[in-house]
Amino acid sequence: FRSSAMCQNTGLLVDVVYHEFGHALHAAEIIEGVGSFDGAMSEGAADFLAASITNDPGMGRGFFFSDVALRDIDPVNSEYTWPKDIQEIHHTGLIFGGTFWDLRKALIAAFGETEGVKITNKVYLGALRRAVSIPSSMIEALAADDDDGDVSNGTPHECFIRDAYGRHGLRTATGSIA
Repeated sequence: FRSSAMCQNTGLLVDVVYHEFGHALHAAEIIEGVGSFDGAMSEGAADFLAASITNDPGMGRGFFFSDVALRDIDPVNSEYTWPKDIQEIHHTGLIFGGTFWDLRKALIAAFGETEGVKITNKVYLGALRRAVSIPSSMIEALAADDDDGDVSNGTPHECFIRDAYGRHGLRTATGSIA
């Protein structure tokens, strides 16, 4: 947007620029015939990319000429969850963006910033490449984390991934009936 009395020129907001690049990254990384472009997932992926670069989960600070975030992928004392927060694509995207922000925080706490960010980025990119929707992204995140070609025996960071997805209402069920 151009600046107006209501909002800042978004070309001057670095996280908005990173966010828009995030859409291009998502579109470019999709494996043709495997993954597909989902608008809500792309909004969350773009918010996460911007937050990762700026190290701030608040998107669009300065948009309304203030430090208030336009969107926040890490709101205090709450999480955006599936299916409760399915709305327009920017809002629904907060589920995906928040999932990866939570994963990033957990992996940094467990492995330090350099390794935690490295693992998160690998899993994030794998999800972008192969997922067709926010719910399908969890199995693709696990596949990206896999180290032996067999997700059925677990992945190195499976507990972190399942915890982050679970906090946002995204789970898979396993088990057997005897």
